[in-house]
Amino acid sequence: MRFDRRPKVNFASMQGALGQALYRHYSVDPNESYMLIANGRAFTASRGYLELCALMGGVWHLLRVGALIPEGWRDALYAAIARNRYRWFGRVEYCARLTPEQRARLL
Repeated sequence: MRFDRRPKVNFASMQGALGQALYRHYSVDPNESYMLIANGRAFTASRGYLELCALMGGVWHLLRVGALIPEGWRDALYAAIARNRYRWFGRVEYCARLTPEQRARLL
C-alpha cells in the first residue's frame, strides 16, 4: 500500500473467508504463494510481481524487464527471497496502523 500512490490494488487476507474462497476458486495453494488477481486471472510467485509492477506503472513498470529471465529461474529466485526474507529484511513485532484510506482498500 505504501508504494501504491494512486490506489489501484485492493487487499484481502488469505486467512479470511474471501481470501480462502479466491484461493479455492483459482486452485492456488495458499501455502505456496501469495496471489494477485488482475483482469480475472490469478498470478503467483514471480509472475505475480511482474503483473503488479505493470499495474502500478511509473518507475515500477521498469522492473518488468525481469520477464526476460526464464520463469523457472525467476521463481527459484522468488522462493529464495521468500525463504530468507526475515533474515535479510528483519521482522516487525507489530502491524502498522492503517489510515482510513488504507482500511477502505481491505476487502
